[in-house]
Amino acid sequence: GAVTPVDPTPETPVTPTPDNSEPSTPADSGNDYSLQAWSGQEGSEIYHVIFNGNVYKNAWWVGSKDCPRGTSAENSNNPWRLERTATAAELSQYGNPTTCEIDNGGVIVADGFQASKAYSADSIVDYNDAHYKTSVDQDAWGFVPGGDNPWKKYEPAKAWSASTVYVKGDRVVVDGQAYEALFWTQSDNPALVANQNATGSNSRPWKPLGKAQSYSNEELNNAPQFNPETLYASDTLIRFNGVNYISQSKVQKVSPSDSNPWRVFVDWTGTKERVGTPKKAWPKHVYAPYVDFTLNTIPDLAALAKNHNVNHFTLAFVVSKDANTCLPTWGTAYGMQNYAQYSKIKALREASGDVMLTIGGANNAPLAASCKNV
Repeated sequence: GAVTPVDPTPETPVTPTPDNSEPSTPADSGNDYSLQAWSGQEGSEIYHVIFNGNVYKNAWWVGSKDCPRGTSAENSNNPWRLERTATAAELSQYGNPTTCEIDNGGVIVADGFQASKAYSADSIVDYNDAHYKTSVDQDAWGFVPGGDNPWKKYEPAKAWSASTVYVKGDRVVVDGQAYEALFWTQSDNPALVANQNATGSNSRPWKPLGKAQSYSNEELNNAPQFNPETLYASDTLIRFNGVNYISQSKVQKVSPSDSNPWRVFVDWTGTKERVGTPKKAWPKHVYAPYVDFTLNTIPDLAALAKNHNVNHFTLAFVVSKDANTCLPTWGTAYGMQNYAQYSKIKALREASGDVMLTIGGANNAPLAASCKNV
């Protein structure tokens, strides 16, 4: 039957508590758990999903490639467990996926970027767990998605000083050996193994570069002029418009003045449908409690709206994938295009509620820090 909303009073605050108890009646008749179509949900949260006409529940941590099918006896190693047959109303409301291919809804699956391969304009590649799209044709050994220009202006490395602050990209020399700072550092002697990070796999600040390069004025003035047809090896000295540059990687047909045409690409196909459409405008004054939208267990927002009249929420946090990648994510952990929890936003909006997003977070990179060319 219909549930009459009850306004919470200051004397009796309501603390949302997810109910993970076993359902005894279909989800469309008032259960507190959230039902959703299977779309590659991943995590330790208890999910109730529809797949091929049935409702399944995960018994333990579930991966995005675990497909719900059959019974537990038939799939003892699969975390999904058959609960019951989905109702006609549930199939109509949430959908009924019947295939284990989760990329068939318009979501682009891109091949990994290969530096030795040429790409035509509008090509999409996967690199460092992000998709990139090029605006122009790209020759082999050109720009790397998300990377800087492969040519770096030549400047003789200065001797390291314990009192100097160094930031990413700064190079120093100690006893004839060159080092490059990977991030902010001060007073960490790069010659000490304890401060070195050769592979980028630890938290040390200095990358050893080997013997320091130095050139005489004659060598600098007589360096070969840049030729776009030449395939340059890494650490090659050239001269371009009267300035000397050193190649940072194997490179061809990219000049020191060129800009990277690769841009982060997000395929938003179907996202609006997943989050639904608000039915009402936001009131001028509203109580919108904070919800960490990256937690393993997220309260049923629609149930809170129907049962407690708490129908607006602030979802946190939308941040960059990392400090160098202009890609919005939920707390760096989940992509924003096809997040499994969007069914809770859609259900809330169908219950006349809505959400707003919080941009930021103390422990991650804000979008404004990584998105410099938009």
